Amino acid sequence: MLALAMAMAVGAGLFLRSGTSKQPIRPADARAADEHAADEGTAREPAASRAPGVALARPPASTDRCARERCEPCPTGMRPEEAPGECCPRCVAADQKACDGGRQRYEDRYAELEAELRGCASDDDCTVASFSDACRASCPLPLNKTALGAVVAKLSEAAALNCQACAPQPFACPRQPSDTARCVGGRCEFGLPAPR
Repeated sequence: MLALAMAMAVGAGLFLRSGTSKQPIRPADARAADEHAADEGTAREPAASRAPGVALARPPASTDRCARERCEPCPTGMRPEEAPGECCPRCVAADQKACDGGRQRYEDRYAELEAELRGCASDDDCTVASFSDACRASCPLPLNKTALGAVVAKLSEAAALNCQACAPQPFACPRQPSDTARCVGGRCEFGLPAPR
């Protein structure tokens, strides 16, 4: 009986030891690799959780061409006004009504002097030239080359008197029909275009 009881106890002990673990015993280096992978998983998102071909977004670089533009302040008597397509505002008259009145007085003076500025007796009197002052910037025109200096001086004086409150106006010149001038009916006009 004693021998039978001991045999049953040994068998039960063996049965308990074999039933406590159903997992195969793994080497120490394999367990260490699992622990390392678990640590990395807490620090970054697993690749499997992202959609295929989708990269992590980065903040876009600045594409504003005006971001580093430095605009100068307007001088006394001027105020800034937004200019479409430009980074910096343009300076315009603080008192636009006074500017408009001054420009009109200048145009009246220009009309008085235009006959002298454009008049001629022969083709030799004419040339193509341009001039600018505080009231206007002219495109190249057929002008009397003898009267040009004296008339421009008078116009510059009128501009300084009447357009001090005005900012320069943007302008663009059309394509010139010719680079030469001739006298037509007592007035300097553009010459005929050169044949091609």
